[in-house]
Amino acid sequence: EQWLYIGAQLNEPQIWANLTEDETVIFHDNDFEIFVDADASNHYYKEYEMNALNKTWNLCLNKPYSDGGHENSTRRFGKRGWSMIPPLRCGTFIQGAINNPTQRNLYWSVEVQL
Repeated sequence: EQWLYIGAQLNEPQIWANLTEDETVIFHDNDFEIFVDADASNHYYKEYEMNALNKTWNLCLNKPYSDGGHENSTRRFGKRGWSMIPPLRCGTFIQGAINNPTQRNLYWSVEVQL
């Protein structure tokens, strides 16, 4: 009752992930994203992203970027930035090969504990 568990299977014929560091702009890779907006206000919502290499980025947005919003995260403000960590656990599994255009893949999957 203390955790939210999320799992997903992402079917992709080619699995790509080039970002190898946490707290980078993960959506530049194919990624899986979780949005948490507990009061459904579209303001001060939390976002969690991960790529197939299990690299993550979590942030808080005061409002959507399209409405002039800005990011609060450790990527932007270092240790003073907002973070879901701790506690957080996550993992990925790749059925196939990553970053290999000659191989047809089946899927990659994610598991997240928030």
